[in-house]
Formats: sequence, C-alpha cells, structure tokens
Amino acid sequence: MSFPRGDVPSFHGNRSFLRAESVPSSAHEAGQSVPVPFVIFTRPRSGSTLLVSLLAAHNRVRCFTEAFSSHRLGGNLWPANWTITRRDHEPALFLDALFSAPPASQLPPGTLPPLAVGFKAFNHQLPWAEFSRLAFSPEVRKIYLYRPNLIDRYLSSWIANTYNAWLIKDTSNITVPVNTTHMLWWMQYEAEVHKTFQAIQTVAATRPGGAEAWIQVGYEDLSADAALQAGGGGERSAGGDAGETGAMARIWAHLSLRPPHHHPPQPMKRAPHGGRGGAVDAPPPMTKQQRMRHTQTIQNYDEVRLALAPHPAFAAMLDQPL
Repeated sequence: MSFPRGDVPSFHGNRSFLRAESVPSSAHEAGQSVPVPFVIFTRPRSGSTLLVSLLAAHNRVRCFTEAFSSHRLGGNLWPANWTITRRDHEPALFLDALFSAPPASQLPPGTLPPLAVGFKAFNHQLPWAEFSRLAFSPEVRKIYLYRPNLIDRYLSSWIANTYNAWLIKDTSNITVPVNTTHMLWWMQYEAEVHKTFQAIQTVAATRPGGAEAWIQVGYEDLSADAALQAGGGGERSAGGDAGETGAMARIWAHLSLRPPHHHPPQPMKRAPHGGRGGAVDAPPPMTKQQRMRHTQTIQNYDEVRLALAPHPAFAAMLDQPL
C-alpha cells in the first residue's frame, strides 16, 4: 500500500495552514485576503484534470495541478524561488507558500485576489507527514475525487502508458489486450486504496471540524455536471442555472465560494496550469474519452469476464451504462 500503517500522528505544527483559528466564510465574501486552502486527493485517470480546469476557470480560485510531481513544478503561478529540490527538502514551507495569497503587487491589473488556493495530489506523491497534516487539518478543505469503475480506469491507464499520450481526447477507436492477472491485481490494489481513503475520512470525522473538511465527488457526477456547463467565470449569487445542484455546486459550497457568474468553459482532457488570476483559456467542448462498451474495447472480453466472475463487485463493472 502507498499509505503507511500505524496510528494517526498528533499535530502540533505552527504552519499557517494548520493554525487553529478558522476563517469564516463571511470574511472571504467581505474581501479579506486569507484564501481557503484546499487539496484534491485522487488517483490517476479519475477526472482530476477536468476538475482542476473547472476550478481554475473561476476568477477567484488558484488551482494548480500536481504540486508534488517528481518532474515538474508548474507554471509562473507557483511560489517564487522554489525548485523541486527545495520543495522536497522543505515540503511544509512549500505548502505554506503555496496556500498564501499573492501580494497585490504581483497580481495583474484588474485581477482580484484569490478566495481559495489549492492543488491536486496523488497520495504517493506526498511525504507522509505532509499528507497527514493536510488530511487531518480542519483548516484545509479536502476534495476526494474517485472513479468507481476500476475497469474504465485500468483501460484508460493502459492506453495512456502504451501510447505515452495522457491527453488523448477520444480513445473509442483503441482496443486493449488485457492481461487478466495484472488487471485483477491492480483492481484489488486500487480498491484497497479507496478503502484507506474512506478510513482516513472516518478518523478525521472524530476530530473537531474534521467531517466538514472532507467531501467525496464521483467521476460520473463530475463529468455529468460539467457536460451541462458553458460560459465564462466569475462570482455571482446562488441561482438555479443548469448544473448548480450537482457536483460543482457542492464543491463551491465546500470552498465557501459562490458559483461563477457563468459556467466555466467545458474542458477537454488537458493539463492546464492556470492563467493569470486563476483563469484558463477556453478549451473546445468536452467529450468523454471512452464512449464504447467494454465488449468493443477489450480484445479478450470473454477471458476478462471469466477472470472477474469470482469477484462480483469487479464483474459488475463490466458494461456498466456509459
């Protein structure tokens, strides 16, 4: 497993993102420059690029991609003077800098300061100490994004690794020869990772403010919500526009934000690093990467069905409604 075993540690750090004082949502609406820190915990091929682009399209949000990637630090919105080496030696200080609101002098003219700042992370990327502090701090808002259909995730991962093309927009014409032994092992592992995230949320809920600091969002809910959205970014009062009762409405509320004036542009599978003030360029309309049934995308479908038969929960993922 990627998560260490043992007791959950106690935290007595003095980092700004661990301070005991809460910043009420009304303070953000009043314009105070103390952004809500958040992190998207997820696993690869679970829709996190979509979520990052939807969040970053809001003009009061700074949402980065993989802040703890082993090979990159992102674009010009990252805290100044940080390198991968320094980040890895001082991860807590890096998070402090990342979650801080940039000085007004560093903002482009006419850009409002962010009300929420965050990033996405795969659990294996974070040092255990920083993962724990983020997971159990009531001040840091957590969005756990997961994709229940592990077969879809496995096929997406296989295609991305095989073609070294992680941003393919339509994979419907690609068929996959599945190694059933490897797929079954992978699915069992990912199911355990999901259980571990559930357990972490259960433990967090026993602490003051811990339950409110977490929400879970499913891939299908997010993609269905995003398919309803169109338009620009900004703030507005709550209304009844399409999509506001779905996944993004829950996320805006979780971050103490009002939804955008207009829905953000529908993103394709891509890897935006955010633009000035958190805005991103409008991508083409969103389309699902995989739109064919497993009978058409898995070359050895019958062999896969036979291998999954002793595992009803996994077998049920075959040919679920698209």
